[in-house]
Amino acid sequence: MDLTIINPYGSVFKRFALHGDVPKRELKQSLELFDSYCRLTYFDCDEINGYLVASEKQINEYMKEVALENALIPYESDFLKMIMAKGKSTELTIINTAIENESDNENTNNPLDNYYDNVLESFDDVDADTFADLKDYEEKQAIKRLLKMYKLGGTSSDHEENVFFRISDIRRHYSKYKAYKNIDNVQSLIHRLVKKGYIDSIEYQDGKQSIYYLTEQCNDIAIPFELTDEDRELAEDFLKKVGVVK
Repeated sequence: MDLTIINPYGSVFKRFALHGDVPKRELKQSLELFDSYCRLTYFDCDEINGYLVASEKQINEYMKEVALENALIPYESDFLKMIMAKGKSTELTIINTAIENESDNENTNNPLDNYYDNVLESFDDVDADTFADLKDYEEKQAIKRLLKMYKLGGTSSDHEENVFFRISDIRRHYSKYKAYKNIDNVQSLIHRLVKKGYIDSIEYQDGKQSIYYLTEQCNDIAIPFELTDEDRELAEDFLKKVGVVK
């Protein structure tokens, strides 16, 4: 369709693209897809001073029905929501490892370091500032301690928080759940979710088992999309900048 539709919601798409593996490419693809959606639903556009402008209805419906729903296959979404366990005793902490590229923010700490540091502080006979300084046998002890303190569903008296999990932990807690039974190969699913950015692993292993955690991208499926006042202000500023409104 030979229509020019102005999209004032670039800030929204930038926010979601930042979680992707290739942000610039994903931003471009998302903007093109939204433009196609707006052309198909042009009758829902706002008409402002003779211009067609993407409306709040269109951005809300697009994010709800297209962008967020299609980011995950339904059984992937069900599996993630199951292990996130919002509001339950086995709820997993979501780790925000995103680092903003700000010139005055050079000393940003990796949130995982807080857990590593707490483990090291619990050892009286280990002289190391980081896990990288540990000897092989000390590293094995440290990983065991990390899991004792922070693994999913830990029952030790030292357990503090549900942060990390292995595939065996998922199987132990959720093998009877429908969302688990719907998966033919849990390990393959975990690998796909790692690739999509919803799950990540630490660089250390427990024997041959990888140790995983949930990333901030999981917030996108836990919290329904909602256009914020800041989004609206940025949209209004954009329309003024391009001369649609004065």
